[in-house]
Amino acid sequence: MFGVPTGHAIVGRGRDLTTGIEYAVKMRRGAGNVERRFTREVEAMRAASSPNVMPVIDVDPDGEWYTMPIARGELTPAIKGLSLSDREELALAVVRTVAHGLHSFHREGRVHRDLKPQNILWLDDDNGARWVVSDFGIARNAPGSTTADLTRQGNLVGTERWAAPEQHADAHSATPRTDVYSLGAIVGWIMTGELPTPVYVPLPSERYRTVVTRATRRAPGQRYPTVDDMLQAMERELEGVSGPLSTQLERLLTDPLDVKAFNDFALAHRGNGALFLPELRRIERSTVNTWFDADPEGMTQFAESMCDLLKDGQDVGGLQREGLRPPLLWLLDVLRHLVRRRRLDLAESLANALFTASGSLRSIPGRRRHRALAKGSVA
Repeated sequence: MFGVPTGHAIVGRGRDLTTGIEYAVKMRRGAGNVERRFTREVEAMRAASSPNVMPVIDVDPDGEWYTMPIARGELTPAIKGLSLSDREELALAVVRTVAHGLHSFHREGRVHRDLKPQNILWLDDDNGARWVVSDFGIARNAPGSTTADLTRQGNLVGTERWAAPEQHADAHSATPRTDVYSLGAIVGWIMTGELPTPVYVPLPSERYRTVVTRATRRAPGQRYPTVDDMLQAMERELEGVSGPLSTQLERLLTDPLDVKAFNDFALAHRGNGALFLPELRRIERSTVNTWFDADPEGMTQFAESMCDLLKDGQDVGGLQREGLRPPLLWLLDVLRHLVRRRRLDLAESLANALFTASGSLRSIPGRRRHRALAKGSVA
């Protein structure tokens, strides 16, 4: 935004006296680390150079300023008044922009670290009208070429709301999955109009819900590896025949079961008891074993959500008291599995949720055995 200073720079307007063309001029404010970071910003923008990245027109030899084309606006006001289908198209366009713009940048091991609506700009120049990625001021260089004293552990490097969890603790450890998280938060915001928080990302009600869920997992290893993978998942949702959630679940439960796809779907819709509780008995022990290998934290999170639904007694798929025995037994089986695999931290968390749920229902098979198992799981 013109005239609004940031921690290390301010952007104004300037005119080329030869051509008369106006440009945006970003001017450095300060020296020392600020000067080094400003220099890194220009290097990062040039490294990422593509039609989907804000171009650098000219750079001061002394590193005091650089110029860019003047953008017509940023992403924030673009979602106002949009229909659901328009939001879906905009979200896809933004992810495609970032995927194309940062493809080579990410392959080199670099990370933007500040993806947010204000840094997705609408540019109209000789290459046409399009969205571009801007502001590489806190970009991370490729491993081995970073300047460690510019990024200190324990300090947030990024923007609150849009930053991934690891940026709050050790932003130097950022990877392309860090940008995937921020982009997932942007998609959630586009689809819902609701701003994320450091502990909550709004999920779309239908389309892209599974994508946003996976993109914004707190553990980087459970997110999409690249923005390209995230884009492909969104494109598959648009091109595929999804149908009702019950139909989607039925397809996922059909042999051979794709555990990763099922995991993403289950976590995205884990608040839907009517969908899952009647079907838990179909998730066999072999599947639980494979699910554990793929994502033990995700499996436990899903199981705890089922416990919460049983505890509240809402949205249980029309199951009567006796009909609740199969899901309770399945949850107990998951608990046993966690104990056998020595994930006692997860077992303790699930045990607490399961016993609270069973206490609310006042009907749990083998209650004494459950209590004994709980003691064993936390010993």
